[in-house]
Amino acid sequence: MRAHNLGIVSLLVCLGCSNKESRPAGVTYAGDSAAPIWETSAPPEDSATVVPPVDADVPGDSAAAPVDTGGVTFPDADFGPVPDAVVGEGAVVEPPPSYGPLTFCTRDIDKLSTKALLAGGTTPKAFADAWNAEAGKLAAGVLLLELRGLKSDPPNHTLAIGTTNGATPPAFLAPGPATTSVSIDDKTRLVSASTESSSFQVVFGSTAITVGRFSVRGSLDGKCEAMADVKVTLWIPQTAKDVAFAGSTVGALLGPPNDVILAEDAWRIELVGAAAHAGGS
Repeated sequence: MRAHNLGIVSLLVCLGCSNKESRPAGVTYAGDSAAPIWETSAPPEDSATVVPPVDADVPGDSAAAPVDTGGVTFPDADFGPVPDAVVGEGAVVEPPPSYGPLTFCTRDIDKLSTKALLAGGTTPKAFADAWNAEAGKLAAGVLLLELRGLKSDPPNHTLAIGTTNGATPPAFLAPGPATTSVSIDDKTRLVSASTESSSFQVVFGSTAITVGRFSVRGSLDGKCEAMADVKVTLWIPQTAKDVAFAGSTVGALLGPPNDVILAEDAWRIELVGAAAHAGGS
């Protein structure tokens, strides 16, 4: 009989373990209310980490690991995918260009004269002086820029660059221009084109200087008839060093190469100024 009474007492003690009053302060379990499966209210700062029961039914886990919430509860939420990159503090994010038929253009093709473009910037002075002197002898300058597909839908904006024949309206001399796609923002009217490798020839009379790469930047006016703040960068491969030019040679005027094209030594020259309307359709 004594052993039987001891068993009953032990059972009552164990049942008392599940009583809320016997739990650590601030701990709730599933079934108490609409609260999450287990959570803590703000415990004293020196309290120990509270561990939920091993057999607690935690979604997605067979046995819940110890969690120190610091007194904060976290309801289920879908925060979405983690972004691939986060813009650093203070970074300026430019709006993307507006692509499509350019509403401010009055024609689909615009030809631009480079008579007012002068060699300068990082161009070696001896070569810049020779280029400007030779180009100044030509009524229309030496290069022709042509923007194409300005009114096309879907957009197909391209830029062609090459030696002009000097006629009115101008056209490209053989063997023809180099072409590339061009970004034109319908709102800001900024023009930007660049290639890693694209060949054409700049022809001064009997002298032909090969260009292996180019970039063009500028700002179109409100009718697509002219471009201001133009910067044309040309890369001349070192293989052109012995080409006769302005009573000297390309290599002698340019000096040591200052850049590369596809891992080959090259010279980078810059033309800056404005491009004037020279025809179109």
